[in-house]
Amino acid sequence: MSSTVRERSATIRVAGIVGGGLVLLGIVALIFVRFVFTPTITLQIKNDFSTAVQVSSCGSDPVSLSVGETGPIDPNPNDSHAACFIYSGVSSSYLGCLSIPTMRFKDGDIVRVSWLDSKVPEKTCGS
Repeated sequence: MSSTVRERSATIRVAGIVGGGLVLLGIVALIFVRFVFTPTITLQIKNDFSTAVQVSSCGSDPVSLSVGETGPIDPNPNDSHAACFIYSGVSSSYLGCLSIPTMRFKDGDIVRVSWLDSKVPEKTCGS
C-alpha cells in the first residue's frame, strides 16, 4: 500500500509540474501577443501632389515618393489615431498631417497624399 501511495503522489506531482508549466507558457504567450507582437496592415500611399514628398511616422520606414508614385506603408491595424507626417521632398518642410484611422481601411487600400490636413500642426499629428 505504501508503494501505491508513493506512485500516486509522484504521478500527481508530475501532473502538477506539467500543468503549471502549461499555464506559465500560456501566460507568456498572452503577454507576447498583447504587448510585443504588433500585427500590421499594408496600405498603398499615392503621391497625387505636383511635387515629390516624404512620408514618415505611419509605418516602419519613411517613404519618398515622386509625383504620381505609389509606395507601401504599414500602420498598426485598429488604430484610431494612425497618421503620417507629409514633408516636401524638395525642401523637407512640413506640409501636413495625413490621418489614416486604420479601422476604415483594409489591407491593400490606397490613400492619397492630397487627403492631408495642412492645418494640423506637426506636434499634434496622430494624437
